[in-house]
Amino acid sequence: MEVSVEFSAKLEAGIEQYGFKIEPLQADLEAYFSGIKKPHYLGKDAPFERPDGIESAEVHHLHVFIKGISCPHTWEKSKTSDSYIVYTYGYMNEDAHLVMAIIKDDAHKKCRNHSTMRDFKRIAEEFREKC
Repeated sequence: MEVSVEFSAKLEAGIEQYGFKIEPLQADLEAYFSGIKKPHYLGKDAPFERPDGIESAEVHHLHVFIKGISCPHTWEKSKTSDSYIVYTYGYMNEDAHLVMAIIKDDAHKKCRNHSTMRDFKRIAEEFREKC
């Protein structure tokens, strides 16, 4: 199957506030998820492990370098930042991806908020049920 990337409606409407344009970001993420190439501004990719139950919803975070916010030294050393792209993928079609959010700064702290994580889990479960 061909890799696809869609964005939550709320994120798509305001994506430029994060310094991205929808079409180039979508193309870069499709290339990344298909294994073709990893753009220079995408870093470490990992599933969330907290709170309990989030793992079954396959909510992941992809570190992203945002100029003027991310620390260049940390980025060069470990490809980590305090900015995330939060996404999930389909249950039946693992090539279908949904980008739920971009957290521009303070991502580690913001993702400790149980309400935020419950929202991500709910959105991911709804997407995974249809894909």
